[in-house]
Amino acid sequence: MRIVSVACVLVLAGCTGAPAGTVPKSPSPSASPTESGAGDEETSAASDDSADTVLDVAVAGPDAAWAVGDTSDLDEDSRDVRLPFALRWDGRRWRTFRPARLPKVGALADVAVDGSRAFLVGRRGEGKTSVPALVTWDGRRFGKRELPRGGTFHAVDAGAGHVSIGGSSSSGRCADARPAIRHSATRGSVPVESMDIYLCGGGKLAASLLPEIDEIILKSYPVVAGAGIPMFAGHFRPPLFTPTRRESFDNGAQVTWLTRA
Repeated sequence: MRIVSVACVLVLAGCTGAPAGTVPKSPSPSASPTESGAGDEETSAASDDSADTVLDVAVAGPDAAWAVGDTSDLDEDSRDVRLPFALRWDGRRWRTFRPARLPKVGALADVAVDGSRAFLVGRRGEGKTSVPALVTWDGRRFGKRELPRGGTFHAVDAGAGHVSIGGSSSSGRCADARPAIRHSATRGSVPVESMDIYLCGGGKLAASLLPEIDEIILKSYPVVAGAGIPMFAGHFRPPLFTPTRRESFDNGAQVTWLTRA
């Protein structure tokens, strides 16, 4: 994956990722999650167990919001496990979908809302046998799509009919893992991996990504400005790069390709 700023192209490579963080259990300070018997939703009263953790919340309007998280439970061997759940706000109350009411998934990491539709990403299975999973809600029922083993889903965003999923792609070995964005622009279609992604950012963004940069494309001009935005505005930790290509132009500008040494 490449991230392009005014000065450079950054190529990322990585193996693991993590959710951005956690938030308090109840997504709304004025309404605690309750469960309903409508459709696929549970009928028992919502638990106030502090082991329930909300991991992400997405809001499309005053009558459309979703949240995902996990809760502590025991498996058939009486071992502690974390199981996923989802919450849906319909303008009047929160409705809870416990694992038995969800498509079979092992974890949910993020959620996005586009009108009446919702997109929940996570995984099915554990460890090396896990596969990335996309759970969809069409306004009435759930659906699920899975990708081949080797990738991960960490984040999702949706709007105007488009769905984008951030995660990783791999042939199955950790060393081959790389960041990946999957995108769908047609309702019901499977998100596919996008081409290189270009982002505009300054020195702070570049510095935060420096440990993952494999290649830089640098433009330079024969002008001394005396001030400006640092190319990498971070701590002093100079990695070594090797020039692999250079092009010069009639106005004195140059473009240089550098790869990590």
